Amino acid sequence: MYYEIYLDVVFIINFILDFIIVKITGCILKRKSTFLRCITAAAISSCVLCVAYILFMEMLVRYYFIMMLIMNLITVILVFYHRKCKVCEIIRALVIYYMVSFLLGGIINMICIKAYDGALFNVSWWSVLIVGGISFIAIKPLVLCIDRRREKESIYCDVELEMGGNKIRVKGLLDTGNHLMEPLSRKPVQVAELSAVEGGFSKDFVSAVKRYYESGIIDNGLYMEKSIRMVPFRAVGTPGDKFLIAVMADIMKVKNELVEYADKDVYIALYNGRLAGDGSYRILLHSKELMRERG
Repeated sequence: MYYEIYLDVVFIINFILDFIIVKITGCILKRKSTFLRCITAAAISSCVLCVAYILFMEMLVRYYFIMMLIMNLITVILVFYHRKCKVCEIIRALVIYYMVSFLLGGIINMICIKAYDGALFNVSWWSVLIVGGISFIAIKPLVLCIDRRREKESIYCDVELEMGGNKIRVKGLLDTGNHLMEPLSRKPVQVAELSAVEGGFSKDFVSAVKRYYESGIIDNGLYMEKSIRMVPFRAVGTPGDKFLIAVMADIMKVKNELVEYADKDVYIALYNGRLAGDGSYRILLHSKELMRERG
């Protein structure tokens, strides 16, 4: 079989595409690689491909996918490897690299084949550069938009509270502004809407909590619940400290797309009002819970 290959075109096209792909992959992984490192990786990958065409053409045709996997793995390692890098991180980067490759390749094929009346092999390197650059400009904002949405969704979580044999499920928010601590034990305190968790208490206790917030009077009804605490807090725009009534939940389970855990003996402060105007969450988790997500 006879092949006519222009190595300069192969090198330039592969170099352009590799550079764009690793830059988009870096955006998705939130890994900033230097311009020189990306250029070097793209150049080495292109050189290896050209050498393979010259010396191992039959092997490249027969084992194309294996050869490309090896070359792409080398590219990913050159761009994203660091001393503390784990094998799973390299595999993840390689998977995303391939996903971006398929997406970008599909866009370029669709545009170039249409522009050249189906003659893909007549595509010039400068047309790939232009189309690839336009694709990069179009894809990058989309990636950033998806990433911002993912970050926004990751601060919300599903919370299940077990109190006195009752299970209560509410939507929670990981709140950087919640620094409430129980005065004696110095344990973190979560803040929940009273109306969201009142199903776990007797009607008399709920009425006593409401009377306290309305009049400041502590009556015997509050002591119907075990382990209640008065948690001091200071609200913006109001002088002096105020107090929230807190109770202890037997178990609190928290789950979202990034984290899942359960805690025992968790203090829940009862707020007689709405935490979110749109009802998107009904419990504010302590700022320390954010460390679980990052850890």
